[in-house]
Amino acid sequence: MFQEFTPPDAISVEEAVRNILDGVGKKELMIVFPDCVKVAVENFKDPVFRDLAQKEVEKMNHSILESQ
Repeated sequence: MFQEFTPPDAISVEEAVRNILDGVGKKELMIVFPDCVKVAVENFKDPVFRDLAQKEVEKMNHSILESQ
């Protein structure tokens, strides 16, 4: 993100994630997702949709492996 320049007061990714998730756990912070994520979560609750999506991912992975 900062390319070659790292701000002197920068914290590690691990520490940033820990701080964010601790705040979320204490309900001091929240993580906001776009509406499309809500739709995806709802879709994946349906086992038929989930199975079809998994099969598509398997097809994509297989074709990637075959092309190498």
